[in-house]
Amino acid sequence: MLRARRGNTPEQQRVIMLEGGPARVLAGAGSGKTHTMTEFVARKVRDFAEGYGGVAPERIVAITFTVKAAGEMRERLVSRLGEAALKLTVANFHSLAFDLARRNATALGIPEDAPVLREARAWLMVLDDLASEDLSLRRLDLSDPATVAQNTQRLLGESRNELVGLDEVRRRTERDLEDPRTTDALRRVFEERLDLVKLAERFEERRGRLGMLQYGNMVEMAVRVLEDRSLGQPYRDRYDLVVVDEFQDTNPAQMRLVELLADGDASKVVVIGDDLQSIFGFQGAAVRNIRNFERWAEKRAGGDPGRMDYSLTRNFRSARRILALANHVAREVHPEGSPEEPKVLDPRDDAPEGEVSAFVEPTDADEAEEISRRIKRLVGEGGDYSTCAVLIRNWSQAAPVLSALTDAGIPCEVVRGGELLARPEVRYLTDFLRLVHEPGYAAQALVRTLFRPPYSFSDGDLRVVCEGAGGPWRATLEPDAVEHVSREARERLRRLRGVLSALEGERSVSQSLAEFVERAVEATGLGREVRSSPSNEARLAEHHLAAFREVASEFGEVERLGEFLRYVEFSEGSRLSENAEPPEVSGGAVVLTTVHRAKGLEFDHVFVPGLSAGHFPNPAAGTDNALRKAHRLPPPLKRDPDPQASAAYDALDEESLKEAVRRESEEEEGRLFYVAVTRARETLTLSRACFYRENRRAKKAGLFWEISRNSPPACGVPAPEEPPLPEANPNLPVFGVSEPPEPDGFPLAATAGTEADEVRLAEELGVKGDYEDELDGLRADLANIPEVERPEYVLPAPETHSPSSLMEFETCPRRYYYGHVFPVVDLLPRGDESRDYGTVWHRWIEAGAPGDPPEPLRREDSPAGHRDAGPAKARPAVAAFRETEYGRRASTYPLHTGDTPPRTGPARMVEVPFSFEVDAATVRGRIDAVFVDPDGTLHIVDWKSGKAGASYRERLQLPLYALAAVRLWDVAPERIRLAYAFASGETVEVPFGESSVEATEERVRAALRSIRSGDFPPEPSDYACNHCPVFGIGIEGCPKDEEELGQMEDSNSAG
Repeated sequence: MLRARRGNTPEQQRVIMLEGGPARVLAGAGSGKTHTMTEFVARKVRDFAEGYGGVAPERIVAITFTVKAAGEMRERLVSRLGEAALKLTVANFHSLAFDLARRNATALGIPEDAPVLREARAWLMVLDDLASEDLSLRRLDLSDPATVAQNTQRLLGESRNELVGLDEVRRRTERDLEDPRTTDALRRVFEERLDLVKLAERFEERRGRLGMLQYGNMVEMAVRVLEDRSLGQPYRDRYDLVVVDEFQDTNPAQMRLVELLADGDASKVVVIGDDLQSIFGFQGAAVRNIRNFERWAEKRAGGDPGRMDYSLTRNFRSARRILALANHVAREVHPEGSPEEPKVLDPRDDAPEGEVSAFVEPTDADEAEEISRRIKRLVGEGGDYSTCAVLIRNWSQAAPVLSALTDAGIPCEVVRGGELLARPEVRYLTDFLRLVHEPGYAAQALVRTLFRPPYSFSDGDLRVVCEGAGGPWRATLEPDAVEHVSREARERLRRLRGVLSALEGERSVSQSLAEFVERAVEATGLGREVRSSPSNEARLAEHHLAAFREVASEFGEVERLGEFLRYVEFSEGSRLSENAEPPEVSGGAVVLTTVHRAKGLEFDHVFVPGLSAGHFPNPAAGTDNALRKAHRLPPPLKRDPDPQASAAYDALDEESLKEAVRRESEEEEGRLFYVAVTRARETLTLSRACFYRENRRAKKAGLFWEISRNSPPACGVPAPEEPPLPEANPNLPVFGVSEPPEPDGFPLAATAGTEADEVRLAEELGVKGDYEDELDGLRADLANIPEVERPEYVLPAPETHSPSSLMEFETCPRRYYYGHVFPVVDLLPRGDESRDYGTVWHRWIEAGAPGDPPEPLRREDSPAGHRDAGPAKARPAVAAFRETEYGRRASTYPLHTGDTPPRTGPARMVEVPFSFEVDAATVRGRIDAVFVDPDGTLHIVDWKSGKAGASYRERLQLPLYALAAVRLWDVAPERIRLAYAFASGETVEVPFGESSVEATEERVRAALRSIRSGDFPPEPSDYACNHCPVFGIGIEGCPKDEEELGQMEDSNSAG
């Protein structure tokens, strides 16, 4: 028999040595749960093989909650048991249920290869029924069919989770309607519920007729198989041991599946989980399953079950102070009147003290900046960015954090899942589609469009447009009729009108919705923008736009554009099949994600911001109840309902039911905070702000902040002082008249969460949407849905190049390799004040050089660690710059907004994208400025804020731009003039003629040949090593420090 293993705690060993069930193992955070359950199963198999009892591997089923967890458990068991492990049944709930349904397809009336119905197709089937002439409904508002489709699927999903038939829902609702206590308001809810039941029944009948499965009904169908004696008995007899992981996340249907697999015998069942980490109640998970396990087992054990409860309380993850706080939080959020005390986690013997810190800042921007400073300090003390995580309650908190990390040069990985609408390029496209579909009811979409690049209206211009006669939409219909806007704003309104007109034309000729979406990508310029960028972000954008088109294809004809837009708003990010899977974190960067998404992850250093009232805990979470919302299932119909909620519903007491729902929601919010705390290994930082982006009054401290601040001394939580507050929220705009900033690119540069700014701005302007207003409440209801798993994107080998990457290769192939082939994160980022100043200087010129040029950075403003931080630049004299050849053109030539330059001028174009192929590789980039003189001479200019030098004439950049002009715009080489124009007023011209075309192409081909050969030798120089991510690391052939670099350069000069 297997002896006690070294390294196992006594608690773990007791579980490993269990003879069988019924057993509930309450495993605290970081207590080695997976190891313990794997060892338990392995011991049972080994005991059987050695003749000491045990269980045959083919008679064991181990059920996990995710595909990933099942794969990991299977791998561990194979490593311990070899081939015997392959006889075990190891699967997640839905994989197991799907297998049972497919194996019994004939009896269930579905094909053996029954397809799984996609969510969008399920919506369309409901929408089709709504259009049927034979449909008679009492109460539903059919002016909003998308909401009806969504609520039909919601009611159906909750009924499936609870194994409640639609006929039961109908009978109960009819009885409620006849109750003399039913008020008019309740009557409306009950009549709507009957309409939803009718639609759900029609949907189910049609789905069955088509022979299709749906993700949400797989467990339900597996239960049907097992409950049928003739079909299910072979499966019920098959297993002697049923092991269930993450039991706190199971719903009632999954609980019934476990019971049937054990053939009703609780002595076969061993479950493991942590009620304190049950955070998916909004998805149907029932914390009562794990809390009431003993009661369930006593009825099914066939006698005295004996001891059933075991605990794992030794924490192997967190430092002592973090565990002290976690235990304090557990006591504070534990339900009052619960017969059980919360677990107390014990630190491992060698656990360090650790640190719990807290701070308060005036605004969320200040809070985010302080987080970035602390992360910088941790990394400077020897840490790594990948060991840090910022865990937020919901995505509305992401924008300031992401902005602060980016501004600080901190690499950040946003683990938010694959929700399409969160992607800036998809949001941008969706707003245009909405403007075309219902222009008069899409005011917020219009404000967002004008507020963001490439239109970038100033606050002053935006106010004029929104407050003008006829509202904002009239300004897009008649741009020239709008008074009191800047010249640039009027030009941008004309451009927007042109795009919308083009979209209206594309919709009229499109044969399908997918085709229209494809055409819209091009008409808005988004396709060209994505293709012209060689960045990885652009390739991900291409992927998401393709996924968006795929969803659109489900809706068929273009006339269903409105339904498609509503579907995307409502359902994106709520697919239960994907939500259960934990995210993959690639490493090398700070992780920014929600607490829900962080479950199952751990980090050395965890930051939890937003602990102010109204943010975390989230008061909007779980506020729906079945006496107010028709799509909610009446509590008395549930398999194991909350007694208070059930009694309140029976009494038709809406206030008491609301209180019961609120209590459950608050308890889950408390468990969510506990999960956040227990993600930390070494340090935990709690923070809050007084002003957030949308609030006018300062926020008070939230419940969890107060719980933490009042924790015992062993937690070491400081009591930070409240900061002095400004009179008003600095995040709110002060409107004034200003020149609009020149566009700085499309949505690829946007950060997640800018929608909060746009909505806030719309509210300031008094702009309200139509159905968009309804979405505010829905977004609050769905705010705590964990995001779907972000797919892992495998980026192709570099066959797309920018002028800068090709120049980088010519400078030093090794630097190119570590920047583009095998990217290395620079652990000590070196700032570049020239680049920072150059960006604002570029924008000033592109706007027509109005007023004074921007003030240069002072030396003390330049980022820390910059190797070449020198004296501050002198601001160029505005008069002198405007008198230069290209300064004069920039300030006087009118802006041309077409895709190609006109044949004659005067005209100027800014930030002009291009893309062309050389030897099957793509070269993409942007030209700073193109000027066309009256005589047709084409000037291609790159603005520079640094020092002029003769070496610029040898650079590949401008010849590549000229090659693009020759190929794409059919410009004769002799018409082209190339120049680098400097802020100092100096100009470096680069000759270009007929022979230059072939010479430039050959330079590109030579670089491509070398890149494809895989040979990347180092060519050290001060220019090449400046900002190289591997400088000083000790890569063979590269200088390890400045001294060795100097020696190499001297040697090269001597040679």
